Amino acid sequence: MSQRDLPLWARGVAAGLLVFASWWLLSTDALRSMLGNSVGILCLGVIAGSVLRGMHLPLAVWPFGPWRRSFSLIAVIAVAAMIAALILLSGLSQPEALEEIVDPGMTVLVVAGAVFWGFSFGFVKQRPFITWYLLAVSLALLPYLIDLMLSVGADSGRCVWTRQVESPEGLDACQAGMLPTLMFLVAVGATSGLVTEELAFRRLLIGQPEKAGLVSLLAAALIATGWYAVLRLMVVEYPVPLILGAVGALNAGGIYVLSRSLLVSALYSGTFMASYWALNLSTLEASGEAGSGVSTSVWLVALVIGIGLAAVVFRRNGLLGDFVRPEEPEERVDVAGD
Repeated sequence: MSQRDLPLWARGVAAGLLVFASWWLLSTDALRSMLGNSVGILCLGVIAGSVLRGMHLPLAVWPFGPWRRSFSLIAVIAVAAMIAALILLSGLSQPEALEEIVDPGMTVLVVAGAVFWGFSFGFVKQRPFITWYLLAVSLALLPYLIDLMLSVGADSGRCVWTRQVESPEGLDACQAGMLPTLMFLVAVGATSGLVTEELAFRRLLIGQPEKAGLVSLLAAALIATGWYAVLRLMVVEYPVPLILGAVGALNAGGIYVLSRSLLVSALYSGTFMASYWALNLSTLEASGEAGSGVSTSVWLVALVIGIGLAAVVFRRNGLLGDFVRPEEPEERVDVAGD
């Protein structure tokens, strides 16, 4: 009987490859100039998919059930139309502000992720996961909503629907409207993240969600933090704070283990990071550059959520989960002539 999950040594090798490959690709000027900064993200899906398939393990991009009786083409078309609408309609108002985020490499990832999202809805019934989708979006937005409430009355205006290129005084400017950018980047993050970060840091390093314990969750979050550190080191324009990436990885891992779906964790990750970019780009700054759109309260609230999710994982699966218990091989029954 073939194994259903990666052994410890394979996870260690894969973790090193994920971090090293991102650093190496980002330091290769030819690839970086051709594909953009997302070349450091592309390798995540390539390595994760290669390791999983090389060891005869399923990618498990969509849940294992409940399956539809027949493939639903209507569901695929509906998902594709929704993703396209979010990207096209909301992205038209601020193309310059998003050029650094959505480069040629990211475009490839968005298309690939959208295909997986569409086929997952076509193969698997999504009604059992609706509650998890709503919970993922709520937990991702909660820290930023609290930050917005705390900043009410402060001297830090934001462009909500449309960007303000220049005020009558000629001083204030913001790069993008908050809500259009949020819709755009949620679609980009949820699709591209599904075939990169979720496949690598959740499916590959955490493994099967029903078996994952607290140690696997924390180890995967630690490796993801190292990867974010590489991005900040190699990409000068990458403004996401390291602590925000680390907490986001912890929370996404907890949601993945509890919901048992990469789609749910991808939606959380996409919404969490999209909210940061949206607030950051919509903050009015005298220099006309993106300001610091969030405060310390964001990652503090997100950390509290992450600790709560980790506690639930620990209570449900324990410290090590079932990872230390190898599966028993099936008994072979000899028959005449075998």
